[in-house]
Amino acid sequence: MDSKEEMRLDLEELASFLKTSKRASVSRLLSEQCQRLRDQIQEIERIQESAAQAPLSVEVFNTIDRFAWDQTPQFVKVYVELEGLASVRPEEASAHFEEHSAEFVVRNLKQKNYSLKFQPLHAPIDVKKSNFSIKRNTATLRLAKLRPGEHWESIAKIAHQNVIPKPDLSSDPSQSIMSMMKSLYDQGDSEMKRTIAKAWTESQERKVKGSFADDGIF
Repeated sequence: MDSKEEMRLDLEELASFLKTSKRASVSRLLSEQCQRLRDQIQEIERIQESAAQAPLSVEVFNTIDRFAWDQTPQFVKVYVELEGLASVRPEEASAHFEEHSAEFVVRNLKQKNYSLKFQPLHAPIDVKKSNFSIKRNTATLRLAKLRPGEHWESIAKIAHQNVIPKPDLSSDPSQSIMSMMKSLYDQGDSEMKRTIAKAWTESQERKVKGSFADDGIF
């Protein structure tokens, strides 16, 4: 039983006492107490009505679908560029890291909220060593690899975002391009995969023709 119902029962009982009371002083005390309970019940009803009418504050987030990334033996770095990001207050931009997920959130950027989440990640990360920073209009998320030296083929195990992977400049250039193309293929839709497959086939055909030309066949 809630407090308002308890007060109603108390009020009913006091009112019954008031009807049978014969002494003026007792009647006055009972009457004052009845009025006090009525006031309290009305206040509770007013608060409940205001709460029922108040609109629920639901945050709406726009999904960030464009970003770039690269990696080192120790970190996977994600770069997010948003116009006006440098102007947001520090408490309005945050990153949350868990062993198998990472999320970047920006609130009140030109009156809009933005979020970018990777879950599950390609491989586990070290939460304590992971961090983020904002410089000008670019946020950089640093995901510390739990197994340093492990190569990530993509950021998430299942990713549908429009990703622009950066080649690993520390390795062989041809291998870096191959890795980048594979990442785009793995994360692309069916149209993207057909485009990449066609480009790859044409590239191989040109290589074969070039080899024959060098041998004087063509």
